[in-house]
Amino acid sequence: MLRGAGAGDGGMVNVGSWIEWDGDQSYLICPGCGDPNLHQVKAEVFNRDREDSKTGLHVEIVGQMLSLDEDINDSPSDRRDGLDIYFGCEECPEIVRLSIYQHKGTTYMSIVQELEG
Repeated sequence: MLRGAGAGDGGMVNVGSWIEWDGDQSYLICPGCGDPNLHQVKAEVFNRDREDSKTGLHVEIVGQMLSLDEDINDSPSDRRDGLDIYFGCEECPEIVRLSIYQHKGTTYMSIVQELEG
C-alpha cells in the first residue's frame, strides 16, 4: 500500500518532497512516512552502445550478487543511459526508486514509489 506524495499507482513523487536539508548537507527521506533511515536495496545501470541504440549492457546489484545481461528494456531513458537505485525504509514497507537518466542532452532525476508486489 502506498502512502505519501505520489501515492496511488506507482507514480512519480516531487523530488523536492523527498530531500531534506539540515543546514550542512542534503539527505533523503521516505515519501511514505518521512523517516530518514533508508537503505539501498538494489542498483541497476543501463549503458547503451550508442544514443538511440536498442542494445547495450544492464548491470544489477542486489546485496552481494551482481548480474550482467543485455536487457535494457527497463532503462529509465528511451534514448540514452540510465541509473536506478532502489531504497527500502526501516520504518515502513515503502520501496522507492531514484532514477537518473538523460534525454536530449539533459540529465533528469525522478523518484517513483514502487507498488508492493
